[in-house]
Amino acid sequence: MVLGVAAAVGLVILLRDSPEPPTAPAILTDLETGADLATGVTPDGEQRGQLAHEVPSRVEPAPSLLAEAADLDAHGAIKNFKELNRYPTSSRRLTIDSADLLNPNRRYENRQAIPDSEANADQQWEILFTADRYFVRGLDPLRVSLELWREGREVVPRGVVMTASRLGAHDRVKMPVQKNGAGLSASLVAEEHWPGYVGQIRVESRFSANGLAEQTGSLPFYFTSLERVPAEFTGEFSDRLLNGDLVVDVGLRVDRAGSYRVEGNLFDLAGNPVAWAAFEGDLATGQQAPALKFYGLVFHDAGLPGPFLLQQLRGHRLRPGDSPHREDIADYPAEYHLASHYDFADFTTAEYDSPWKKRMLKFYKEALARGVKLTEPGLPVQTATE
Repeated sequence: MVLGVAAAVGLVILLRDSPEPPTAPAILTDLETGADLATGVTPDGEQRGQLAHEVPSRVEPAPSLLAEAADLDAHGAIKNFKELNRYPTSSRRLTIDSADLLNPNRRYENRQAIPDSEANADQQWEILFTADRYFVRGLDPLRVSLELWREGREVVPRGVVMTASRLGAHDRVKMPVQKNGAGLSASLVAEEHWPGYVGQIRVESRFSANGLAEQTGSLPFYFTSLERVPAEFTGEFSDRLLNGDLVVDVGLRVDRAGSYRVEGNLFDLAGNPVAWAAFEGDLATGQQAPALKFYGLVFHDAGLPGPFLLQQLRGHRLRPGDSPHREDIADYPAEYHLASHYDFADFTTAEYDSPWKKRMLKFYKEALARGVKLTEPGLPVQTATE
């Protein structure tokens, strides 16, 4: 949401599209110069030797550090790196704290002070301008709400005008505004105004109140019209074991060939979140069955036996380097009760391994032996159910 002078609100994004984690789990620092060994840049901006080159001889390992090298696995940064990379990037354990994965179309605007240093100098005016979703598909109605407070008491906004428009277009659609308690709301079916369109749309609002000068706010959305929806979930599923992992094959009728991403969440029958998995790959037109592979160790870590339910199935066609960058598939509205019953013994207990992970561990251990300082990143929050 953008309000008044400027207030940035966006979606929290999980970086899962890269085949390998996109950021290193530790910052490597030359103890003598303070340079980041990944970039070679010192705190004062000077360029030093980079990671691709041999670490300068001035960082020769001290005898005490060499003596500790045999137990480098116990170093906090190494332990945290291993913990953060127990599973492949295409599968993760779910907990009640996995907000983005459990609420894939959630918005993150919060009640906040109106950022207008003149009209709200005493910070007594607060607003919540938000909507029920970010991704909008086909005939889905988009619902926007506006609430206003002064000194903690609700105030009905006045002179409210809400309009919607496509990115880069000058035509605007006026949205009828209705009273909703002390606040206001408006809705829009984007398909009725922009059939054949895929890309960003924006809702803007102007409003005021007694004692408050006119303010403006805006909310971004991403819209895929009916004719641009590239595929449809068919409701056909199957599940199986593969090398200690649980695989769910998802029926998908592909109308437009290309690179696809499909995601789903697994729950137990009590509704406890268990695991998330994603498929990413090329699909031809016709009936396809992308496979969601839930890494076996996840089930041991969760400690939740089956049976399992697949829910919150969603996906899109990727358009890397293009604008717009994706075409959405309508979410599957039902759930799939896995046909087979599985036991913990069916699933692997091994941590995920890969050439990348081995290279990174070797690199970090060599850096420690040379006297390089590794910071220790925090681990995900653990809950009582874990």
